[in-house]
Amino acid sequence: MASLVISNKATIAGIKSDFINTYRKTEPEALAFLRLVMEMINTDERNPQYYYRESPPLPGHWPAGEAIPTQGMGEKSYSLLVRDWGVHIPWHRNDRQDDLTRSLQTAARQAGSGFARLGIEVFFQMLLGTSNPRLLPSLPLSPDGVPITSVLDGNGDPRFGSAQGNKFSGSGITSTAFYDDFWKAWGEGFTSFRHTDSITPYFEQSELTKALIIYAPKHEKAMRETFIATQRATIVPGVATAGASTSNVILESGLEITLWSTPYMGTSNKWFIVLPNAHVKPVVRAEKESMRSVEYNEANSDISRMRGQEGLILWQRAGYTSNLPLALIEVTN
Repeated sequence: MASLVISNKATIAGIKSDFINTYRKTEPEALAFLRLVMEMINTDERNPQYYYRESPPLPGHWPAGEAIPTQGMGEKSYSLLVRDWGVHIPWHRNDRQDDLTRSLQTAARQAGSGFARLGIEVFFQMLLGTSNPRLLPSLPLSPDGVPITSVLDGNGDPRFGSAQGNKFSGSGITSTAFYDDFWKAWGEGFTSFRHTDSITPYFEQSELTKALIIYAPKHEKAMRETFIATQRATIVPGVATAGASTSNVILESGLEITLWSTPYMGTSNKWFIVLPNAHVKPVVRAEKESMRSVEYNEANSDISRMRGQEGLILWQRAGYTSNLPLALIEVTN
């Protein structure tokens, strides 16, 4: 009886399709989050340079006959290193032919999902300050010379003119603590941040209409009670029971709150507030080369013909670094 033989080309093409299809399905969700926290740009350079001005060019009185006022705005530069990111899915010809559980297709789908979420992984590595040689071998400093969240700037001054910079001390992990700490970070942080002239606020009102709250899954209940519940219990000092319920001022304020619980936060008690409408996002990603792929098999590889080794290689080139992280506040507990 004649048997049906699946060719190498069809099988390898199928494995590649599993990767690409999963990548394309996962990428939109990943990009939806990344666009809230990252500047997504393209670059032709390996080490592009950026800069920011410490103070805005403010208008001033211009007496007749005198030179037009010119202010020193201050300028700081920073750079980004484009890196290669890749994944190799190898197998032996016999493994492919004998694979009855479709484990190679599963591996390709896992790689596709992982590649689509790479930017999210890098963002949380920078956010939490963790070491992961698979991602960034070292964490970049922000343009002002300190980590992405810090009380002081590189000169030892209160960062952005706030006594706690963009790293606030929290008061606990209850809904009441989250509620109070949010307003403290909002009032003493975002709405109080000033340029180096100590006068001009960093944010326009249009940038202060939305907030993204990032936290670990274990805080889901307390966070929802904080930001979604329409009524809140009034805590009476010295009394074990709560008083009468009051309205949730966060909801009444008109702020548009987005909650984002994610396993990338692990079991951390710290949480973060991001301004999605800010003109400058906390992190910048610059892509130099989009996704590329190469498959090797008996048709195009001497090693495959000699040793039976086959595989799929996928890569892209992109870099990540911290912008001036005005739109980000960490609340530690």
